[in-house]
Amino acid sequence: MTARWGELFDIQDEITQKIVVSLQVELTSGEQARVFAKSTDNLDAWCYGVKGNYLLDKFNREDNLKARDLLEAAIKLDPGHASAIVWLGATHTVDAAYGWSKSPAKSFNRAHELAQKALALDDKSPNVHILLGTIYLAQRLHDQAIAAGNHSILLAPGMSIAHAHLANTMFFSGRFEDAIALTEKAMRLSPWYPAFYLSPLARSYAFKGRYEEAIAASSQLYDRSRTGDYPQEWALLHLAGLYVAVGRQDEARSLVAEALKINPGLSLAFFKQTQPFKSPAQMQRELEALEKAGLK
Repeated sequence: MTARWGELFDIQDEITQKIVVSLQVELTSGEQARVFAKSTDNLDAWCYGVKGNYLLDKFNREDNLKARDLLEAAIKLDPGHASAIVWLGATHTVDAAYGWSKSPAKSFNRAHELAQKALALDDKSPNVHILLGTIYLAQRLHDQAIAAGNHSILLAPGMSIAHAHLANTMFFSGRFEDAIALTEKAMRLSPWYPAFYLSPLARSYAFKGRYEEAIAASSQLYDRSRTGDYPQEWALLHLAGLYVAVGRQDEARSLVAEALKINPGLSLAFFKQTQPFKSPAQMQRELEALEKAGLK
């Protein structure tokens, strides 16, 4: 009888997971929810992983730390949970990219170690190739980052976040039309997309001279940053640069002043260090706009 009760609970867990995944597909994450669910049969590990991934996509410091704790708990429950291992690696890349890490080099090395561990578990996981693309981009290896991003989409054509991360890579590689198309597709694939999708979209619009659309997307990013869905100081900087481009200099300066109150460590040098542009001219364009807005 005990064995039968155990089997019943296993069936209930499986049904519960399938119901929740179906709701995620319809209401929030789109088809990528199914991809994530394939990574583990342990319901508790899956729950921790989903919660950790949700917090990770907010791209703010406190939630990134909470995500790391949840993902470590998921991996403890299921050491073979490849998606959770990937997301744990992503918490380290986010730490480094936004200046929250004491040693960015160590953070990226840790992320790379976790990516290799996940790759050994499941080399068909699109999540692994998304993480590798993120690491390559940070290393300014743009062609390799694009290849990894394309491979992630090949493995999961309906996966919103794969398109979004490749869009970000395309933006920094100077391929703005591709970045716009990929972001727009990512938004169609995910009923409720993470706020960070708006960043490469707004910035790519700007480089194409589509300033009205750029400001609309960047304003939306700023609004969502105020609820904790994106680092507010970075949303302010993006919007300030756009305001400079359309002659709204005073407003741009106010935004940069507000960003510096949130993070006094922001500077032109830090911006240059963390923004992996392939083209020095494109980097210079954004630096000059921020300098005019009052960033030093």
